[in-house]
Order: sequence, then structure tokens, then C-alpha cells
Amino acid sequence: MANNYCAVPHIYIEECEALSDAEFGRLMRALLRYSRDGEVMAFEGNERFFARRMMTQEDVFNKHYEQARARRVAKAMYAAHVRWHGDEDEEDAPDA
Repeated sequence: MANNYCAVPHIYIEECEALSDAEFGRLMRALLRYSRDGEVMAFEGNERFFARRMMTQEDVFNKHYEQARARRVAKAMYAAHVRWHGDEDEEDAPDA
């Protein structure tokens, strides 16, 4: 299950300072679409110089989100098993 947001770190403000408001807006719209659908848009202006870096960073954010989510699911399943079956075993416990 994908997350329902796109991470936009504050550092992007400084990194994209050379872009006009229109270029930055197109870049943010493209980043949101990429995050939601995986769609890579064609760029009209200077935003093309920043797009690949931001999309790559979004992929990293999504990978970390999915790893954290998988850990939480494993812990919840283990906790439910222990609660209902009462046979807690240190070796079967998911990593923290």
C-alpha cells in the first residue's frame, strides 16, 4: 500500500531558487503525479534540471516508508499471535 502523500523537504526551496514560480509549480505537480502514479511528465523549462533528482529522492522516501510499514506489520502480527496464543518466543520476535 503506497502512502498518500509526497515528501517535499524544505531544502527544495533553496535548491530550486533559480526556477520561476511557474517552473517550480510544474515541477511540484510533476513530482506529485510521479509519487501517485509513477507518471514521468515532459518538462517545458528549467525544471527538467531538477526533476530526476527529486523523483529519485521520492523513490528513496517510498522505499523507506514501505520498509517501516513492513516492520510495523510484522510486529503487530507477532503481538497478536502472542496475545491470542500466549507462546512468546524471543527467537520468533521481529527485529526492532
